[in-house]
Order: sequence, then structure tokens, then C-alpha cells
Amino acid sequence: MLIKNLPHFIASITLLTFCLVANAQTYKPPVFTDADRLKKIEATYTIIDQIYKDYAEKNHWPGMVYGIVVDGKLVHTSSVGYTDIANKIPADSKSDFRIASMTKSLTAMAILKLRDEGKLKLDDPIYLYIPEAEGMKPLTKDATPITIKNLLTHSAGFPEDNPWGDRQLADSDDELIAMYKKGVAFSNDPGLGYEYSNLGFATLGYIIKKVSGKTYEEYITENILKPLGMTHTYWEYDKVPADKLAHGYRWLDNNWAEQPLLHDGSYGAMGGLITTIEDFTKYMAVHLDAWPPRDDAETGPVKRSSVREMQYPWDFNSLLRMQKILPVSLAPQSALTAMDWDGREIAMAMFILDIPAVCPALAAIGAYCPNMESALLVLLTLLMPGPVLPTAMLWIPCLSFRG
Repeated sequence: MLIKNLPHFIASITLLTFCLVANAQTYKPPVFTDADRLKKIEATYTIIDQIYKDYAEKNHWPGMVYGIVVDGKLVHTSSVGYTDIANKIPADSKSDFRIASMTKSLTAMAILKLRDEGKLKLDDPIYLYIPEAEGMKPLTKDATPITIKNLLTHSAGFPEDNPWGDRQLADSDDELIAMYKKGVAFSNDPGLGYEYSNLGFATLGYIIKKVSGKTYEEYITENILKPLGMTHTYWEYDKVPADKLAHGYRWLDNNWAEQPLLHDGSYGAMGGLITTIEDFTKYMAVHLDAWPPRDDAETGPVKRSSVREMQYPWDFNSLLRMQKILPVSLAPQSALTAMDWDGREIAMAMFILDIPAVCPALAAIGAYCPNMESALLVLLTLLMPGPVLPTAMLWIPCLSFRG
């Protein structure tokens, strides 16, 4: 189609381009301007403490530590009960808890760091790194190969494997590869649905080893934990000082029965990390610091844009479906809160952080609100299944910070 007034059209395009460039050049990241913001947050601590302590007592928790992170700093922490009941060692912010599936977030960050360094692609089929996976038979002949992104987003087609996956924590790499060689069962073709997969994240740990030449423990320690100063974080429970290790318990026959901890193995990439509230705050701060986008120099272990990529909800349909069929305390909230609050959580791109993370003997829960620069962490000595914090309770502190 011939443009009748070409000079006017060109002038309009030029003006539009100038406006866009001008806007880009004058962009300023949003900042909090309320000088009393922290004081207002501090005023909520007494109420928050009472809510959590009442809930712990009502549900008979043996030990718990929780903390509130604002602007990358641990501004408040409190605790209930003991990490070692026999020796009456109180839980506190320096107690080391196995954080179970919150480990997945660090495994995902390691994968993105390798991607950013050009050592792998998220769309790579996993058989490039695990040749035994190429021979697996999907549900249909027209299925696409499993990719690294499928593993990260729990969409590889593997059946949901809780609590089975938690019991494999100490398995070896040879056992993991033998499973692929034998053939893994599918419940979906890759990319067609969400099913929580510990196997998928154990596989990511193996891929980290194949690509970097280091075990996932070594790679994550050297590239994430040490740069962040997480010096009280461990992979093996027998490396933790005895007076700091949180033991796990079940309530059986009117007594607390201590449960054995498993050693770290191939499945540790999905749930093996042991850390403190104080140390994990440093990792949480990286996620909070990713927002807002800005021109500042990069200071974290990975680029801020890659951290934001971890937080995008990648599978809305599955999230909405699960929201309808799961109890409120277990239903992923990522897509809904991202849409409703104009904020984001550690979401389906890599790991839903605001659902209970469980492994033998311990449980951990966390949530964060980047648009409020705040976060909440809860670490327990209670072995699941059992009463856990409803998702709504996780957000009480964050909601109270909106101002």
C-alpha cells in the first residue's frame, strides 16, 4: 500500500523513536521514599511472633526458627523449641537445618550460571549430557526430547515422585544413570504438563558435574555459597558442628522419636543443603536485589537478569489447575500472586519456594515479595507429613509491609 503523506509518516516515526530513546535515557528505578518504612515493619514483629508461636504450639512442633528479611538484611528472627531435644539445645538463627527442596533454587541458579557462561543451553536435550536418556521411550512417538528447561520447570513428563525422591538422597551417580539406562516411566510427554520431579533436579545436579567437571556440591559451593559468604552452610550433616545441627523428629507414642538423617548423594541437588537462617538470608538477598532492573554494576554470583528469569511463572495453565485441586497450604501461588500483586515469587521457572520443602527429618518453607523488598523464612525440625504453615500465613508479614 502506497503511503500518501510519506514525509509526515517519516516525521511521526522519527518523533516516536526520539520519545522512546528519551524515555529510556531518563528511566529511574523505583525506590522506597518512606523514611519510617523500617519502623512500621518493626511494629509488626510482636504480632507476627505471636502468630507463629501460637501455630507452632497448636500443631506441636518440636523446633522452629523463622526470620524476616528486608532490603537484603535479616531484620528480625525468633525461634521455638529445640534442635536437639535430648540435649536441650534451643533452636536459634545459627542453627543448621537441612532445607530440603529449597536446595532446588541453588541448583537452578548453578544451571543458569553455566548457561550464561555459554557452557550449555536451556533448550539442549538432556541426552547430550546423559546418553542413556536418548533410548527412553516417551508416551508417544511424536514427543519432543526432554530438555534442561523441562527439568527446571518440572515438565519433563516424569511422574510426581514425592516422597519417594526424598528417600533417594544418598543414592550415587551410578544409581541415577542406571535408572535412565533401564528406562524412566512417563506420565506425560515432555512439555505438556507440570509434575513435581525430584528426579529432574537430581539429573540437573549430574548435568552440572558433566559440564563443569566438578560435582554439583563443589560447583555450587565455589560459585554461589562462598561468594555470598555462606560459611555455615553444608552438604553433609556430619560436617556440621554437633551443637548447631538440627535433628528431625516424629511424634510417636506420645514421645518425640528422632529420625535418621541421610547422607548427601546424587539426589542432594534436589534437597540436600544444610544452612542457617543467617546464611540463607544472604541467598534470599540475591533474589530481592534482582529488582528493580537498573544500570548498577553486577555484584551477585549470577546476573540480575538471570535471577529474574528464575522468578518468572513459566506454566500458568498447570499452576491454575493445581490451585483448584490442591489444599490451600500446598497449592502453588506463583502465577496468581504475580498477577494480583504486581510482584513475583521464586516461581515455576525453577522452583516454587512458597510450598513446603520436605526431606527425611526436616521441613523448610520460604516466601518473598520483591516489590516490597521483603522475605520470610521458616525452618522446622518436624518430619512431614504433618501440619504445616498455610501459604496465607507466609504472606502475613509481607502483606503487612505494603504500607
